[in-house]
Amino acid sequence: MSRHRNIRTYHYSEDYGDEVDADIYGQSVEEDVCLSPTEESFIYNRNHAARNVSSFFDNTSTSSGIKVQCGDESSSIEQTNNMQNSKLEIQNANERMLPERISKLETSPKPVKVVYPAKSTVVEGFDVSVSETDKQKSSQDTLVDSNSTSSRYREPSKTATEVSINKSEKEDENSNIKMKSEEETSNKDIESKFNAARGSRKQNLYLIVIGHVDAGKSTLMGHLLHKLGCVNQKLMHKYEHETKKVGKSSFLYAWILDEIGEERNRGITIDVARNKFETNKFIVTLLDAPGHKDFIPNMLTGVTQADVAILVVDATNGEFETGFESGGQTREHTLIARFLGINQLAVVVNKMDNVGWSQDRFNQVRKKLSTFLNQVGFKETDVTYVPCSGLSGENLVQKVNEPALKSWYNGPTLIDLIDSFQSPKRHYERAFRMGINDIFKGTGTIPCLSGRIESGYVNVGKKVLVQPSGEVATVKALYVDEVSENTVYAGDYVNAVLINCDTENLYVGSVLCDIEKPIPISTKFEAKIVLFNVVIPITKGFTVILHLHNIIDSVIIKKLNAQVHKVTGELISKRPRCLLKNTAAIVTIESSRPLCVELYENMREFGRFVLRDAGVTIAAGLVTKVL
Repeated sequence: MSRHRNIRTYHYSEDYGDEVDADIYGQSVEEDVCLSPTEESFIYNRNHAARNVSSFFDNTSTSSGIKVQCGDESSSIEQTNNMQNSKLEIQNANERMLPERISKLETSPKPVKVVYPAKSTVVEGFDVSVSETDKQKSSQDTLVDSNSTSSRYREPSKTATEVSINKSEKEDENSNIKMKSEEETSNKDIESKFNAARGSRKQNLYLIVIGHVDAGKSTLMGHLLHKLGCVNQKLMHKYEHETKKVGKSSFLYAWILDEIGEERNRGITIDVARNKFETNKFIVTLLDAPGHKDFIPNMLTGVTQADVAILVVDATNGEFETGFESGGQTREHTLIARFLGINQLAVVVNKMDNVGWSQDRFNQVRKKLSTFLNQVGFKETDVTYVPCSGLSGENLVQKVNEPALKSWYNGPTLIDLIDSFQSPKRHYERAFRMGINDIFKGTGTIPCLSGRIESGYVNVGKKVLVQPSGEVATVKALYVDEVSENTVYAGDYVNAVLINCDTENLYVGSVLCDIEKPIPISTKFEAKIVLFNVVIPITKGFTVILHLHNIIDSVIIKKLNAQVHKVTGELISKRPRCLLKNTAAIVTIESSRPLCVELYENMREFGRFVLRDAGVTIAAGLVTKVL
């Protein structure tokens, strides 16, 4: 019997009794249990295993150990002798055939075909695979002789790789040319559509009027609107009666733009007033900015929507010096306008009737302003100075009639000055961008947004993306000057009605953009800033108020990367400890919530900003990297 146990049929209780902890593993026992033929087939048989293994060896003693159970001893010996004879015959046959095989191998060697894995070539960021013809050429070049002294594997054919690179480069050039041609054709299509829709209309021009408080900005532009016929006589008669009633008859023309009750009571402009008039060349959107220092954030919002600016100064003795010296808004407004992209500026010397139309006073004001404007970045030859009076209306629309002024001035009027501006280029071909300036409810509960389209165009029924919330909305209706439009383009100030969106995700400062080309959003970006007359040095961790397009948010100067030259941009020092006044630096700015920012080189309107602290503008900057 086998010395190994049949575990399936083992009775532990009968053989070991109460010895529960007995170690029965590793012991060999003799079993007296009768086994059935089926159970016996599963039991390990040492003799059977030895018989099967011994058949693979040529040892005589092992082969002689094979026994035939059914038969006598003579038959076993005879079988052993027969097996030995057959082995000898096989060995002799192999020895006779060996020279023939060697001769065949020497005379006709078979080539070995080496197949390499498909290789790819990276060309300008694209994974370009090798073509089928190149694979065939490379496979033919890699046929190697079996008895060659060189290495079995050769390098892949260089010509095939060079051909694939040349082909891929040509394909990339062709694709780039094709893409450029498609873009040019699409741009031409957009421009042709715009010209077909707006070709007969005059160009839009956004004009902002800036200057120190009480310089007479609202009175000047209100009187201009009255002379151009934009205000009817019935309304003017009403304003004249009301201003006399409250003892403010000099505010007659200012009330045309100052429509809020608080503005009329206090006699100052609080919010940016908006109005329209036409010249011989333009359809001008007038933006009357507040001059008081408490409402400069509102003035910043107006500057971001303007193309050109008119700086109004008061010629009265002492008043000009108050607005121009430190603490006045003449300097600050000019700096803000220049650094926020206003390249065309005109100066109106107002209230000249208070100084008797003195030429000496006009030249004195002009000399002081020209020096300052040249330092800011406005060339003296590009800035035009116009003397006038907003209250009397002299030199606004018609040529000079005042003898005292006519004796020494024969230049352009205010309306001629506006016509001398150049209209900026509108980027219709770029991705759609529209900054939300105001949100109000139209008919029912549907939200209505107002803002200026900075680039691209949009149609009714198109889906747009609201950033930074990521809300997708559908444009239901578009209005320009309360006139329904099917398509609006860059440069239009639009009232847009959106559907299929949550009003909680819409707020002032958001941007409507193209779904396929959204505006980047980030909480951290790198910028180059220029500091003004700061009192406290700027250090790491300094908290300021950021004004970027329509966005007003508190940010932290997270890192001072380097101090650079204001003009050339050359590196002065790395990681300065602080930044003093009239210096330039590269800093990292971080906000508490995502903001819509773009590189200045890609989109200027969303790549420039102003930093303010304690009610004073301390710096202006350009976005150089979105982190």
